Amino acid sequence: MDKLPEPLLFDIVSRLDDSADVTRCRLTSKTFETVYPDLRSINLQCTLKWYLNSGSREHSSQVLTPFKSVFINMISDLREVESVCIGVDKALEDVVHDEVDHEDVDLHLTDDAFVNEWLPRVSRSLNSLSICSFGAQSARRRSNLLPIVSAYSDVTRCRLTSKTFETVYPDLRSINLQCTLKWYLNSGSREHPSQVLTPFKSVFINMISDLREVESVCIGVDKALEDVVHDEVDHEDVDLHLTDDAFVNEWLPRVSRSLNSLSICSFGAQSARRRSNLLPIVSAYCHTTLVKLRVKNAWLSLDNLNAMPFVTSLTLENIRLDDKHLDQLNKFFPNLQVLNLINISGVMFPHIEFPNLQNCRLVVSVVASLAIVAPNLSLDIGLLLSRCPMNYVENLTLDSGNLARGAIRNSKFNLSKVFTSFRYTRSLCITSSGLSQLEPSYKAVDSYDVRNGLKTFRAYVSLVDPAVTFSYVATVLYECLCLSQVSLLIHSDFVGNVSKDFIDRCTACWPEVEWNWGIWKEGVDDSWITYDLKTNI
Repeated sequence: MDKLPEPLLFDIVSRLDDSADVTRCRLTSKTFETVYPDLRSINLQCTLKWYLNSGSREHSSQVLTPFKSVFINMISDLREVESVCIGVDKALEDVVHDEVDHEDVDLHLTDDAFVNEWLPRVSRSLNSLSICSFGAQSARRRSNLLPIVSAYSDVTRCRLTSKTFETVYPDLRSINLQCTLKWYLNSGSREHPSQVLTPFKSVFINMISDLREVESVCIGVDKALEDVVHDEVDHEDVDLHLTDDAFVNEWLPRVSRSLNSLSICSFGAQSARRRSNLLPIVSAYCHTTLVKLRVKNAWLSLDNLNAMPFVTSLTLENIRLDDKHLDQLNKFFPNLQVLNLINISGVMFPHIEFPNLQNCRLVVSVVASLAIVAPNLSLDIGLLLSRCPMNYVENLTLDSGNLARGAIRNSKFNLSKVFTSFRYTRSLCITSSGLSQLEPSYKAVDSYDVRNGLKTFRAYVSLVDPAVTFSYVATVLYECLCLSQVSLLIHSDFVGNVSKDFIDRCTACWPEVEWNWGIWKEGVDDSWITYDLKTNI
């Protein structure tokens, strides 16, 4: 065996139909030991003989290694696995539970613990999965296989040939299908048609046609393909214009009654110059069900749009929008709570007016002016434009956490800019990331009443450098003379003597202010403490 060239041996081993041939044949060749970890697929089937000889016996030397143990050992030694096929053969599959008494032989292959033991190791490269469990053991045991698989790798890429899966698949409620660059390149015409992959749109249509009730659809192109420029590829016959009217009309009516979340990321090289009626189509079919909508890489028309009162979250990214003032969005999406307009063209004088808006991010190429009417708003500080008109925002939250890497450096702001942009703000909240971008210096604004209008202030502070943090807080308190209530939440990592000294300094400098103190931590609800307990925080 050692005399065989390594590439030839790898090719021979890769062609074995059943990986049991590998595991049963003790190939001790050093060459084999070298190539084995590079195998890309496993096909391991448990025979009836293997099952019967895996139970406890009087002669333990005759007992075969349990199927699951063999599989785990095999897959642990492989570097990158693209295909996994495990199951029981036909003879064992037809066995009824009462016909065997080997309860200690575990062939429940859809068992949660078993799947969680091996799937994470191969999820990054896995594109084909087939599991045929032993029905006599698994039929009456509920499995979370589908949620586990969907957490690690898309169900859409896997071939779960289990009879149980064929039964439950139509009841799946969500689809998440992304076209990779490899899929795109291998979907065009080739001299060898056997190597051509099924087109993305066809796969999606076939999948969604088999589902009874769909609540969430997420289709798009992955990052590598998204960055491709149209001139770099010549596959005109590969259609990834996912916002195309005909394509959307082909599948959306089938799921519109139950759909509440829709995300479409089209291939910009094909869709950027083609005007789409996606929004009017969606509003026609989903105006009473859709709650969350995201569209990326498209030219969107807003003609003949219907009101969508149930949509609370709208994200448009890399979009050409035929709505200079955003009047159509204001009119037909009246109950938005989250609005993200990122890299939007065609908008010159945006007027954002949503009474329930809480979070807003706006990144546009050219803006002459910006008007925002939203009583309770959390805003990226990058939106504090110097030419913003008077905006009606009573309760304003400033945050820089969502800005792109490298943008924070150019996002410094001061209170003059805040109050020039938001003259009617009565309550100001600044997150930890936002507070770090506050310039301590303050330039006078046109109207002294603007500063006096602020009544309450809240900030999330991190006491890495207590002196710097104190200067940020002092900037607000020295300039906003009518503040009556200040609430500061200190990060839990800095609770102790440092926070006690910080609290003492603040209360001593501004004894007339009503102080509220709390503790914050990422992913945990804020907690409040009383001033008398500050020594214990």
